[in-house]
Amino acid sequence: MRRVGSDQVTAFRKELQKEVNCKDSEAKLMCANALYVGIRQWQHWEAGTRLMPAAFLELLCIKFGLTDTAL
Repeated sequence: MRRVGSDQVTAFRKELQKEVNCKDSEAKLMCANALYVGIRQWQHWEAGTRLMPAAFLELLCIKFGLTDTAL
């Protein structure tokens, strides 16, 4: 299973934050809710203490209509 690092996870969240013009915490919550995971799990992915499955990042791109050039 391919996994993505914290740099890609954070970059996606920042892109979403810019796109919807919201606070950092709101963007994190939106991402976590879209994947049906808790906010703490999202924080682990951004901190790099856990790696996110690549399919999750791809699903986020689809759900929010954003592209991730790092995929």
